[in-house]
Amino acid sequence: MKEWRQRLYRLYGNWPVGIPARTSDDQHDAAKGTKMAFIPKDMSGSLFSAKENKRDAKDRDYSGSIMINNEEYWLSGWKRETREGRQYLSLSAKPKAEKVDRSRPLKDELNDDIGF
Repeated sequence: MKEWRQRLYRLYGNWPVGIPARTSDDQHDAAKGTKMAFIPKDMSGSLFSAKENKRDAKDRDYSGSIMINNEEYWLSGWKRETREGRQYLSLSAKPKAEKVDRSRPLKDELNDDIGF
């Protein structure tokens, strides 16, 4: 048992009913190479360096994701510089789940003239 958990038990006793204690399976376990799942919060996101994937000068410098109004978006960033020499980050967002137009039937888009 973790030292901090033992101190809590000594100070406050056992956990109240309805408040589950996390197990080591819930947290990062370096020996197994597993991590807790990241749950994005609304109106926040993360950008990571994309140097290893950059093949062209126009490819993005950073990539990541952001959640806005409980919808996830892919986020891309490019290092830019103004004419005066000030550096800034240009951003672009793209929905992770593309919206599907369900207003018309799918069979209109399919070519069913194939004879088999």
